[in-house]
Amino acid sequence: MVVMLDNGVGGILDELERHGLREKTLIIYSSDNGGSERSGQLNGIYRGGKFSMLEGGIRDPMLISWPSVLPENRVYGHPVINLDFFPTILSAANLAPAQECDGVNLLPYLTGKTKGTPHEMLFWKMPSDVGGYAVRAGDWKLLKCRLGRGLFNLKDDPGETLDLSAKFPEAPICSENGE
Repeated sequence: MVVMLDNGVGGILDELERHGLREKTLIIYSSDNGGSERSGQLNGIYRGGKFSMLEGGIRDPMLISWPSVLPENRVYGHPVINLDFFPTILSAANLAPAQECDGVNLLPYLTGKTKGTPHEMLFWKMPSDVGGYAVRAGDWKLLKCRLGRGLFNLKDDPGETLDLSAKFPEAPICSENGE
């Protein structure tokens, strides 16, 4: 699958180059979820995988390329979400959304014109028949999934192994009842 993807993307890039459009084309490479543990895919230090609220399921690889606008070889370390693609693409096309949308235009952040993070909080929710959710605020993540629930500091514990909810009930994403 990786070889097929590499060949397909390479063919598209070759065509853009051949027509002199590569420098002016915004390309977003992304996955919609982490690798499936059922098929033996590994998600590195992150627990969980596809269909999981753990980092191995919601932390995805992403590359954005737009040679005439974005700096090369830059790593943007703040969390974003696929919902950000729509407003980002509209902005690149000098269009505004017809109505308010959930995502954020990432271009000011990726170019360095705007500092900081585009999201104060990020939310994920599984369908009701599966259940589970995750809320992320900065380094903190509140999680409820079929494997349990907990509060994790992703900077110190990216593998989500140490539940800190009892130690930090005042964490920015915990309410009085822990929801």
